Amino acid sequence: MNQPTPRPARRTVDGSRSHSNDYTPAEDAALRALYPSAPRAEVLAALPTRDWKALQRAADRRGISRPRRPHNAKWEGKPIEMLRARYATEGALLLAAELGFPAAHVRSKAEAEGIIHIPRQKKRPAKKARKRTPAEEKAAREARLQKLYPNRLAAPKVAKPAAKVAKPKPAPKPVVVAPEPVKRSPATPLLNARAEQRRLADKQQEQKPKPYVTAEQIKALGANHPARWAWTKAAHAGPAAATEAYHQAMNQLKQVA
Repeated sequence: MNQPTPRPARRTVDGSRSHSNDYTPAEDAALRALYPSAPRAEVLAALPTRDWKALQRAADRRGISRPRRPHNAKWEGKPIEMLRARYATEGALLLAAELGFPAAHVRSKAEAEGIIHIPRQKKRPAKKARKRTPAEEKAAREARLQKLYPNRLAAPKVAKPAAKVAKPKPAPKPVVVAPEPVKRSPATPLLNARAEQRRLADKQQEQKPKPYVTAEQIKALGANHPARWAWTKAAHAGPAAATEAYHQAMNQLKQVA
């Protein structure tokens, strides 16, 4: 048959291992004498090398019983008197803070005793007055003034009609007379022929290939000259495009002048 595995020994307060049966005769006698009725602090003082759990196991193995503290023992005396006298008006939170008990325990004990807490009724907020209309506001203001100054409306003053002020007549608009067109003599055939010759000469001059503008000519114009800006902007497209932009800018300056 397999032998049961012995339970490992537990450690005592001083760190040494102990079983429930390795008590000295003096410790066994103290346990049997004090454990059933003495307070826990007295039992632990008599057996300083044992903790309370070890003493409970040792007493259980020896058949020594300890009566349990009744559940309601903490309510005996002053706490139950405070509960019966003040719970109905103060509630559980204040009593729990004074007694050091949880508020849930205070409520359950009060229910068991049949004590009902009547909470204080909160004051209802006053109803907001209805907003008065402008006519009602004016009537109330007049009533206050009449109460303060009873003779205020005794002799009401009659307002004089305002004198009519004649409106000034608008000034007459000036009459604008359009100038008569200048009569010009009809152009003669000789003048028309000369004008046509000049137009053709200018057209031929424009169609002639113009020499490229050099960088020296551009530098001589100055830093802020419009023709220099036009030539620089079109220089990436080639010398022909830059020269064309230069001449267009110069022609615009001539027209403005």
